[in-house]
Amino acid sequence: MDGPMLRLDLSDHGITAWVEDRGGAALGQEPVTVLFEDLPEPLEPPQNQEQTADPFDRAMEIMVTRLDLSQCSRAVIEVPSVWVSFRAADLPFSSPKKIRQVLEFELEPLLPISHEAYISDFLAVKSKTGAGPILTASIAESRIEKICNCLDGYGIKPHLIFPKGTTAAVRMLQGLDPDANHAVLFVTDQEAVILLSCGGVPCAVRSFRAAGVSFEFICLKLKQTILGFNQQRGTRRFFNILVCSQRRTAQEDLKTCESVFNPKGVSAAENVSDLTLQDISLLRKQKRLFNFCQGIYGATSPLKKHLSAIITTAVLLVLVFGFFMAGTAMDSAGLSDRIAAVDARAMEIYKQSFPKQKTIQDPYLQMKANVKAALKQSSANGKDSSDTVAFKTVEIINFLSTAIDSSIDVDISRFLYNSGKIVLSGSTDNFNNVNNIKSRIEAVPMFKTVEISSAAADKKDKQENRVNFKFIIEM
Repeated sequence: MDGPMLRLDLSDHGITAWVEDRGGAALGQEPVTVLFEDLPEPLEPPQNQEQTADPFDRAMEIMVTRLDLSQCSRAVIEVPSVWVSFRAADLPFSSPKKIRQVLEFELEPLLPISHEAYISDFLAVKSKTGAGPILTASIAESRIEKICNCLDGYGIKPHLIFPKGTTAAVRMLQGLDPDANHAVLFVTDQEAVILLSCGGVPCAVRSFRAAGVSFEFICLKLKQTILGFNQQRGTRRFFNILVCSQRRTAQEDLKTCESVFNPKGVSAAENVSDLTLQDISLLRKQKRLFNFCQGIYGATSPLKKHLSAIITTAVLLVLVFGFFMAGTAMDSAGLSDRIAAVDARAMEIYKQSFPKQKTIQDPYLQMKANVKAALKQSSANGKDSSDTVAFKTVEIINFLSTAIDSSIDVDISRFLYNSGKIVLSGSTDNFNNVNNIKSRIEAVPMFKTVEISSAAADKKDKQENRVNFKFIIEM
């Protein structure tokens, strides 16, 4: 956690904020508290409920004017434990990865509002006797989303979001006898947190609102929690009670607790409500800290989180692409050699077939032309006298003009006659005339076959709606 950090202590009544360095010391300014009830009324009343500004957003607008947040890029946020739902679960495995995979499904029927999305975290601390129960904490995603969206507008990203009272209670277990059982009671003016620890491992948490509640009632809640825990586990464990009261009546609260329980088992705890960054870092290293910066609200970006996997994938892709290119180059080299061998063989065959040809530029095209000429000559030598009748071009044009009279709207654009074939191209006013022209030409005896090579609307001249055609006529 390098650089200054914004610390936020949230409650149902307001926000307390200050800036700390890496060592946990406040930088320059005292903590600033903004109460929601003291927020000024908006200048223009909202037209509907959706336009109503959230009190947290309005309080942060005031906070940035009282604190210098220009150097803060990350924040550590404490939320009330009463916002959080705590559960204890027994799972047949202790792998954090497996627990994370099934946690959502295990908690779904246990959370208070079924249609609400939650963000959950867990503590799976091993004791000397092996894996203990898994302690879970869940908070409504809408609360985390609201906090993250507001801070994002100031260029600040949450690094840690944790329940304050529960974290303070866990911190109070440090330095106690790890073999003993402890019941930690952490009380402020707004909330009360009960943490049961067996053999140094947190195994049950209960939180509830303490505003306007007598301390005797809170102690009775603690007693009920211990009795219920023992009944659920089928044991009769004795718990040393550790009381940390942040109320003005702390001394009276301790006496009240001693009157409810055995005074020999009740002791006062050190004030650890103001958790420093060192405390938080220590609990995080020991995996004894709930953190709701999960998923898209995570402290690390997805790129950084999966950087090693991305690098591995990129290296594999480069290797695969390299092998592919090497194989392609080898195939190309082999193909070039085979093509050169085929070309040499074609040149040899051409020289053997046409020894009189001295100039050879492209053996394939020259061989094709020579073969066509030889076939044409052979075909002409085998025809009857009736097949060798030569038609003059004028005669052909005359027959075509007679067949296609002036009653048909037609423009001839191309006439090509060669080797007993005619290519006739032009345009007419509709597709029916194309078939009509074909029928009239077929009626002329000198034309053996008439084929429509193409017939399509003229795209260049859309106003005239002409149809371009092309006929192939055999003599």
